[in-house]
Amino acid sequence: MAGSIEAGNVVRGIHIGSYHKAARSYMAIEEYVIDKGYVKVGPPWEQYITDPVEVPDTSMWITHIYFRVQ
Repeated sequence: MAGSIEAGNVVRGIHIGSYHKAARSYMAIEEYVIDKGYVKVGPPWEQYITDPVEVPDTSMWITHIYFRVQ
């Protein structure tokens, strides 16, 4: 789905591995956001860097996870 995202500050985390194990990365990013005193604005989103069709080995999948913050 195409769309646009309003400009602003983000915290980006990089998850490497299966999508099913991304919860740990989300928790680590959320802890970082809290530790730095940021406030989350809206829901997080993901950017899939590795194409699972081209790279079937899930241990090599790369996903960028973004949290918009103030």
